[in-house]
Amino acid sequence: MRTKPYILKTIIKKVLTPQLIVFFLCLTGFQEVHAASQRVISTSPAITEILFEIGAGDRVVGVTDYCNYPKNACRLPSIGGPLNPSTEKWIALKPDLIILQDDSVVLNKHAKVFKIPTLEVSVNNLENILTSIQVIADAMQIPKAGKQLVDKITTQIDNYRTSIGKTKARHVLMLLSDTNDPSRDLYAVGRNTFL
Repeated sequence: MRTKPYILKTIIKKVLTPQLIVFFLCLTGFQEVHAASQRVISTSPAITEILFEIGAGDRVVGVTDYCNYPKNACRLPSIGGPLNPSTEKWIALKPDLIILQDDSVVLNKHAKVFKIPTLEVSVNNLENILTSIQVIADAMQIPKAGKQLVDKITTQIDNYRTSIGKTKARHVLMLLSDTNDPSRDLYAVGRNTFL
């Protein structure tokens, strides 16, 4: 004859354990797991470069008129610019995610109208860029690639800072242009820019 402790253990294993599991799942709720996005639209050159650098370039299906790097991005369909997006192209590309800069009011509004999932990131300074790299990598479900890129950039910056040592800071005006005519399209590097 079986002893009472054996019978009690059997009841706990076969009856109470499944009920306890269900009870705790109901208490804590279920966490929905989303598959990694496979059809992404990038709405900024910085976002496009991040996506390609972390190894998600093959999932980018659309970019802006201003995304010209890396070369593979130039071959992708353009969705227009930040102020003049072509929503027809958005729909035709069938994205499952649009990655936006957090100040892209027009683009965000259009994405909500068409019920396209969005991810907002900030790329207006170095700290935000590093954070955005990891946020994008996490959203693409390749967090290690994001960490590696952040570590690489941080190491390069640290090496640069070490190499200049205690050199006295100088006031410098840096102007950039993407044309052969230096009198056109000049951009100044400033305190509140990512350059």
